[in-house]
Amino acid sequence: MLYKEHYNFGEKLAFHTAPTLLGIKCASLISMSPKEFALEQHSAIFNEKMQARGLKSRILCNCGRRTLLLVYNEKMLTERLSDPIISAMLRSFGYDMEKPLASQLGFLAERIRQNGDFPHEIGLFLDYPVEDVIGFIKNKGENFKLCGCW
Repeated sequence: MLYKEHYNFGEKLAFHTAPTLLGIKCASLISMSPKEFALEQHSAIFNEKMQARGLKSRILCNCGRRTLLLVYNEKMLTERLSDPIISAMLRSFGYDMEKPLASQLGFLAERIRQNGDFPHEIGLFLDYPVEDVIGFIKNKGENFKLCGCW
């Protein structure tokens, strides 16, 4: 049974995170049902198998009926967050940019769990254009010209 579940998990993961798996984006976020998959176990297996390729996964939130799983390229994401503009924006939200990536992701996870609103700076982690993240935050998610998959 676990083999079939593992296959289905891999299929879903590949479908929703392909740009990150292929090195096009530094990170992707997927929402999955904890009833459907043993996500802690699958995340650990993924991390073990993909370590040589610089890919990792991390559960950001067990949010009731859904679990948010971040799949990321550690090197690419670290480089992105070190960009002076992105780093300054994240500092304005309380991130300590002197700490390692794991700490930044931990703080992001904490903000997801604590806030009533989803922390919109997550777009910076997901490789969205900085201008789009700034505009989304400034306009509180309204007045957009186009909504779609980034």
